[in-house]
Amino acid sequence: MSSWGTATIGTLFARGATLMMNAMTGALIARQLSPSGRGTYYVLVSIAIMATLIGNLSIDQALVSRWQNVRDRPSLRANCLFLGPILGLISAVVAGVAVIWGSGTARPYDGITLVIALTMPSIVITSTYLAGVLGLEGRIVLVTWGSFAGSASQFVLLLLLMGTGGLTIGTAVPLWVLSTAVPLLLYLRGGRFRRVPLDLGLAVRTLTLGVRNHVGLVATQLLLRVDLLMVDAADSAQAAGLFSIATTLIDLVFVATSSLSLIALSRQADEELADAAAITAKATRVAGLVGAVSMAVLCGAAPVMIPLVYGADFRDSLFPLLGLAPGLLIFNATRPLWTHLLRLNRPGLAATISLSVFALNAALSLALLPVLGGLGCAIASSVAYACLGILQTVWFLRTTGLPVSAVVAGPAEVRAVLAMAGRLASRRKPPVLAERP
Repeated sequence: MSSWGTATIGTLFARGATLMMNAMTGALIARQLSPSGRGTYYVLVSIAIMATLIGNLSIDQALVSRWQNVRDRPSLRANCLFLGPILGLISAVVAGVAVIWGSGTARPYDGITLVIALTMPSIVITSTYLAGVLGLEGRIVLVTWGSFAGSASQFVLLLLLMGTGGLTIGTAVPLWVLSTAVPLLLYLRGGRFRRVPLDLGLAVRTLTLGVRNHVGLVATQLLLRVDLLMVDAADSAQAAGLFSIATTLIDLVFVATSSLSLIALSRQADEELADAAAITAKATRVAGLVGAVSMAVLCGAAPVMIPLVYGADFRDSLFPLLGLAPGLLIFNATRPLWTHLLRLNRPGLAATISLSVFALNAALSLALLPVLGGLGCAIASSVAYACLGILQTVWFLRTTGLPVSAVVAGPAEVRAVLAMAGRLASRRKPPVLAERP
């Protein structure tokens, strides 16, 4: 497990650097555009991201299920280059029509900016597929540093634009889209993706498998995005701006737990199901501990950090942050479970769980938003995400026969995480994560 410790430290560092770049970018936008302007910017970003989440059809998740067939791997790689741009274009067109039909002319942004934002899905969907392949191949360094390069390019371009006094919503959105292309270019070059004859039959089978899992997955991914749009529609762009700060800061916890999920991915996909379950449980124990520590530090520092970094106008972002924290902690801690559940090939059960949670979130948001504003939506999302994490944990434990203690951190994980933290600070040899009997 020493190699896992080394990979975990490197991945945490790379993804932490990425998130730091994103946080600084968010701070620049917040200080230049004010809460209202930031709210409008993130509404556009959310529209593009929602189009991406809906349009990717979970092909990257289907790759996990098909990866054990070694002979299919070259064709799976090549098919990503075909499916990504096409699905991205279709989702962008559908999203654009839906926005124009739903809002008419009552939009705080112009049509050209919307069109530019909707060029993002084709780029990011393709990049997501390629990152999924690279993750399954164990090429975590390329994936994590490719993501960092995209975030760094956006930050540098924003700094240059601010120097000319030209940072507006109309310029911030194109720079964001441009930065999303940087990881794609690096993955194409570093991953040595080559066009081989398209295996249409395999593409259809992969697409079918992805669609079967997609309903549940997209319902999960859309929770916070839908809440942001609900806050913007029911309250104000300023309230949406405050809510967006809270969701951005929550990503500080997500980066730690998702790094552990990424490290475990290739072994979860390659090993026999029983061995993969043990690896999944181990990753979940460590993710829960790291997530709890990260969330405690974030919530403790937020009262000082938010006004210091984003400005006094964003001080009230603390309330939705605290509302989101409990549920997002539970959900992020259980992220490693999802890869194993995918291998069980039970898309109907996965969709039922996710759609039920989505409906719960919508009902709670509609009830709490008129009373508590953005805080109400945060509480609704927190409850929904907590339920999702708990239900996925119950499913995993029932199918594997493992006890609850298998996914709860104990002294061995505390010692391992402390040792890894020491390794990160002093560059000593990484620890061995103790096995459980």
